[in-house]
Amino acid sequence: MKIVQTHAQSMRSFFKTLAFCARARYNSNMKLQKIGTEGFIPPACAFGAPRHVQGAEVQTAENAVRIVSSGKFKRFPAGDELLHIVRGTGFIKWARGETAFAAQETFRAEGLEEYELNGEGEFLVVRV
Repeated sequence: MKIVQTHAQSMRSFFKTLAFCARARYNSNMKLQKIGTEGFIPPACAFGAPRHVQGAEVQTAENAVRIVSSGKFKRFPAGDELLHIVRGTGFIKWARGETAFAAQETFRAEGLEEYELNGEGEFLVVRV
């Protein structure tokens, strides 16, 4: 039996797929890119007392967060932020895959609704 698909059926299928991708936010402006460390300016403000969240030690300041994690830490950013790896190695898991990190690297996260830091280390996050 031969299957023949008309042009109209093919176009309907294409637009259904496109609509699904738009709803799933595949076409959004999410970006996680490595930038040079010269683009990172550590905050000058003092951090508050440490508290334990998700098995990590978290300290906050005005527009910055210091995270000392021993494995896995999920982050739900409210806007764009810079992520500086003070020490440690591992990978960042986000909606579009995984990106490896090492000590003294800096990343810019734009439009991410969540990401996960996998690896032991110390991280400094600054909201942009």
